[in-house]
Amino acid sequence: RDRIVGTFQNITHRVEAESERDNFFALSVDLLCIAHHDGRLLKVNPAWTTTLGFESTLGFEKSDLEQVRFTELVHPEELELVQAELQLLKASQKSSYFQARFRCKGGEWKWIEWNIEAAYYDNKKFYAVGRDITDRKRTEKSLRDMNIALRESNQELKQFAYVASHDLQTPLRSIAGFAHFLKDDYHGKIDATADDYIDRIIAGCERQRILINDLLTYSRLENGTVRQGEVDLNKVLSDVLEAIKLTIEEAKAAVTSDELPTVLGDESQMFQVLQNLIENGIKYNKSGDPRIHLSAKEENGEWLISIRDNGIGIELEQQTRIFEIFRRLHTQQEYSGTGIGLALCRKIVQRHQGKIWVNSEAGAGSTFHFTLPVPKLV
Repeated sequence: RDRIVGTFQNITHRVEAESERDNFFALSVDLLCIAHHDGRLLKVNPAWTTTLGFESTLGFEKSDLEQVRFTELVHPEELELVQAELQLLKASQKSSYFQARFRCKGGEWKWIEWNIEAAYYDNKKFYAVGRDITDRKRTEKSLRDMNIALRESNQELKQFAYVASHDLQTPLRSIAGFAHFLKDDYHGKIDATADDYIDRIIAGCERQRILINDLLTYSRLENGTVRQGEVDLNKVLSDVLEAIKLTIEEAKAAVTSDELPTVLGDESQMFQVLQNLIENGIKYNKSGDPRIHLSAKEENGEWLISIRDNGIGIELEQQTRIFEIFRRLHTQQEYSGTGIGLALCRKIVQRHQGKIWVNSEAGAGSTFHFTLPVPKLV
């Protein structure tokens, strides 16, 4: 009598696992595929439809990718790179990573970032995971374009600095020189109106000279580098007070200071910040007894430097605007200036990875604060 002998194996768990795998495969927003080493796409997920626009997906329904090879979708400029990566993958059985443009069904191109692994169970297949990075590539290009524009702008600023230091100042010196000749030779010999005109020409030339020099300083700061080093602010303050000694004496001002720290930065630029803030404290003062005091404390890994004065103060709504270049709150007749000093201070502090601000009340003085890095111990 014939007999049939059979065995049964419960594969429920395997079927469930495969079903779960296919669900993840279908739900992924990244492009997933299993492909042969010759580039034939054996199975792809629906993300190929949403990302590249091809209808349906291999492994689920009939697809217009069935007869397409992986490399046939690659942009010609990246084709050699992709082919080389696939050859290395085939030879070494290791993973591969690259970025390339892939053709959409409509003919446009999208940047895809690929991670590919050789199939551990079949040396003629590989797994690939692709992510659409087109938007990131556009952002990177935009940043590159902005950097190019910035370099061109910096070059224009350098050219401006040359013009400001030579071409603009040459005729100005000539006008000022002839105005002084007129004053020396004719002051008091024509009439009071002529004397006033000559004095106005000389004063205007001086204001223009100061403005050009301030702009030149600002321009050089934009294009220069921060010479990082340990800077003793006590020494910088001493140098500033010596430089503006006459201003202090004429205003009968008093400048006092607590012990100041050693900070990380550019000594010449720290000189500019302290000089500007101290001179402003002296200039914007109607008390007849200007008092400026400097103090410092360490907070959150930074030095907080404060410069307090007993001047005229600043309205609340103006306290951020005063750091804008050319922003002046007073006329030349009230207080002379170019409106560049505080903008220069802000630019220097920002280039030192710090912040600058003011606390003030109209009629009650001002306290300017700025932060600087604490030197790290080696």
